[in-house]
Amino acid sequence: MTFKKSKIPSMLLLILSALGILFGAGIVGLTLAGAYFLPVDKGSTSEVLSIATTSLLSFLVCILNLPTFISSIRKLKQKPSPHPLPPLFQKANYLIILWLLLISIGYFISQGNNATFFLVPLTIAAVSIPVWWLIECARRGLPRSTKLREWGTLTIGLTITPIIIILIEMILVALMVLVVMIGLGFQHDLNNQILPILGNLNLYQGGIAELEQILFDLMQNPVIAIGIFLTIGMLVPLIEEIFKPMAVWFLLKHPLREYEGFSLGLISGGAFALLESAGMVIQMNAEDWLTAVALRAATGVLHIGLSGLVGYGLTRSWNQKRYGKGIMYIFSAALLHGGWNSLALLSGLSSTLTQNGPGFEVSGVISIVILGCMIAIFLGIITITLRINARLRREPNTQTI
Repeated sequence: MTFKKSKIPSMLLLILSALGILFGAGIVGLTLAGAYFLPVDKGSTSEVLSIATTSLLSFLVCILNLPTFISSIRKLKQKPSPHPLPPLFQKANYLIILWLLLISIGYFISQGNNATFFLVPLTIAAVSIPVWWLIECARRGLPRSTKLREWGTLTIGLTITPIIIILIEMILVALMVLVVMIGLGFQHDLNNQILPILGNLNLYQGGIAELEQILFDLMQNPVIAIGIFLTIGMLVPLIEEIFKPMAVWFLLKHPLREYEGFSLGLISGGAFALLESAGMVIQMNAEDWLTAVALRAATGVLHIGLSGLVGYGLTRSWNQKRYGKGIMYIFSAALLHGGWNSLALLSGLSSTLTQNGPGFEVSGVISIVILGCMIAIFLGIITITLRINARLRREPNTQTI
């Protein structure tokens, strides 16, 4: 019975990776079929880039699920797996040098009109390489976990985790909208304020600047402003920080070292950052390609570092039987994440305010303060990650299982 029970995690990972491969391949097929039977406007560069990049990203998801699929089969057949695994930081360093070359090439391609097709593979590489480098940089000098645990964590982060997070966030957003509508129901002259803004949503063409303008108009109402900040600054970060390191939650009852919890947390954050960053870059205009890639690489520090913090905190508190401390790690990560989101929202509103009226000097000062706070959070996350790494490397029990 114990022997059969030990096979359950491998069986589940085998099924999950197979579904990830099929789902990714399905999206590739549907995207290509849609582009063929329902051709988009050939003059729309951003639309062509979005469809092609979505297809290639889905193909990448298929490829990244293959190692879990193969490792699960080997585990079920009781074939030995190499352990300890070799470090990968040096290889990641080689690729980050290549990344600098790729984004330089991508910049010149994005400024033209005739080479959009070549920007598609560059987009996927420009998003994924920094994610891998950040993971390896954060865990450099530490032993690696098993192959199945590492690749299985990536599979979970690319498949089931985003679905769960999106579903919960949709429910919470719907509840927040309901609360806001109830609050707005007690206000007079509401229709004259809100209905013209809602009418603009029908004309929304997907531009980031247009979206910021609509948000700015909506947030003129205090009730809506509070609802948006509560959602973006508190609820969404908390949900993401709880569920991103889902693989760590599954492994807590198994022998899990603190360096493993940290490493698997980093991988979980990397999977989330890869999907989110690719999704955001796909929506940008080709002319803003370099800016989008650079900003998403910086945001990767946020997701990867905070998930590593939660993974480390959960494992440490579980091993020490101090479960309340694990909750504090989650809330600390959510606080930093929420602070970043709120500041980013304020930054966009500040720039919109500058474009819509006087007060340039005041708005400029506010923008500088917001930027300074965002840099402080950014550096704080890097410092936390480096300190966890240094602490783990000093511990005598940091060794392979």
